Amino acid sequence: MTGREIRLQRLCRRHLPDGGGSGFTLLSTGPAAFLTLHGLTVAAERTLDVQYYLWEDDGSGRRLLTALLDAADRGVRVRLLLDDIGAPSSDPELARLDAYPNVEIRLYNPFPHRFGLVFALLFQSRRVTRRMHNKAFVADRVAAVVGGRNVGDRYFEFDPRRNFRDLDLFAAGPVVEQVAQSFDAFWDSSWSRPVGAIDRGRWRLADVRSTVRRGLRRRILRAGAGPYPGNVGLQWRSYRSLVRDRFARLVVAERATVLVDAPDKPETGEPRLLESLLARIEQGPVSELLLESAYFVPARHGVSLLSHLARSGVRVRVMTNSAASGEVAVAHAAYRKYRRPLLRAGVELYELRADSAVDWGLNLHTKAAVIDRRRVFVGSLNMDPRSAVLNTEIGLLVDSEELAAQVAAFIEDGMSPARSYRAVLDDGRLAWLVGEDPQPTRREPGASRWWLLLVRLLALLPIERQV
Repeated sequence: MTGREIRLQRLCRRHLPDGGGSGFTLLSTGPAAFLTLHGLTVAAERTLDVQYYLWEDDGSGRRLLTALLDAADRGVRVRLLLDDIGAPSSDPELARLDAYPNVEIRLYNPFPHRFGLVFALLFQSRRVTRRMHNKAFVADRVAAVVGGRNVGDRYFEFDPRRNFRDLDLFAAGPVVEQVAQSFDAFWDSSWSRPVGAIDRGRWRLADVRSTVRRGLRRRILRAGAGPYPGNVGLQWRSYRSLVRDRFARLVVAERATVLVDAPDKPETGEPRLLESLLARIEQGPVSELLLESAYFVPARHGVSLLSHLARSGVRVRVMTNSAASGEVAVAHAAYRKYRRPLLRAGVELYELRADSAVDWGLNLHTKAAVIDRRRVFVGSLNMDPRSAVLNTEIGLLVDSEELAAQVAAFIEDGMSPARSYRAVLDDGRLAWLVGEDPQPTRREPGASRWWLLLVRLLALLPIERQV
């Protein structure tokens, strides 16, 4: 990048070594992730490239969208790439945003008929079920957030009823250019279409500015203050948090790379990211493998790999959703048949307790792995067939003992008896250790009988590749 050195470049130069290494900070709480995204938006001076599977039309989604418009008003080029299934507004609303000065919006794999998801599923299900699951937020091509969170109250722990346990990485330095290049590839792909090509409405510039701003402001005021950081001084607080808690705490990595699927994966089915990650796992663990995955459906190859590692003396521990914490019944139905063979091989299985949060119910949404306490993966990839074949995914693979220790501590805290049930075999039958009770129970804990019945019925269907 030529010309005047910009704010984020100066921060990188101040907090990263001269050798050109990349730095990372773990974002293990929702509010920290929200403030980081907001702070990057405030700090950006040239470009904001934003790519998400889901952007919810709620308090946090509207506040971040408002911050993007503020950046556009400062002259920052804002590119927003959303999967069509997760776009927050109707086509005309998105088209008005797209017409906003310095803002461009594209939809990945838009539904061929704009009559709704059900119609598209009925007549073109093969195309419609292939989605862009990537989550990346890139500021000025020098700082980024990559991980498991979408944009929405549930992901930032602002929902009063139910929230997600999740993980992102804040990244700064050379590796961010790889994330930016991945965004460019998706943005320029034939699978991404400008919103203006879908909705051909035309608006005067003054109408766009006033309508978009007024609509966002009205919806934010209508929802009330809620649990969100107050609007007064938010720009300064989020920027200060970015500098003090993200840049100042960067962990410099020996090596770091971006693993990402190609934009045309829905057409080719090539699981580029998963194959790259599995190659590291097959070559890598000598003593320990930690996995946390919201949807854990390892299929035969995954069971074979994890079982081989466990029988070879590698301690393999996996954390996923329990029947009570999982919000997708088909995912639990597909996962349940792999528990016994994995446990027989010596793999340890932990399932999140939905009641482990103090004030609200909890779902697990993390996608992370730690190999031998020295290599870390954090991204959007679940260990299931949908992530492997149908969706595009992205993640960061980082060699750093310090960062690995932080991610391992996060996962192990989730595996504690206060936060998870441990699945075990009791005389050959599946059972669970609940809390500090040494006696296992054979009734699946936390879930209602009706939910368990639904899961058992779904397990009879050929659903695995759609999970």
